Amino acid sequence: MSLRVERYKQGRHWAVIDAQDQLVCLCVYRKGACEVARRLERSDDKDGDSSPQNTGDSGLIREQKQKLVFPQQ
Repeated sequence: MSLRVERYKQGRHWAVIDAQDQLVCLCVYRKGACEVARRLERSDDKDGDSSPQNTGDSGLIREQKQKLVFPQQ
């Protein structure tokens, strides 16, 4: 699952958007939106295959002009 975090309608809220540009979640804080996206990415990894989990989250998040992109693993 590929998720991104960006400002919602240029306002003060943060949206978690999936690969099909569908709104998954709307949060007041960017930190909360990042946490929702991180947990959804992890739950997708656990359901998908039985390979060892990536324990380093630093490589998952890449900041791009107020957008956070979660690359497909």
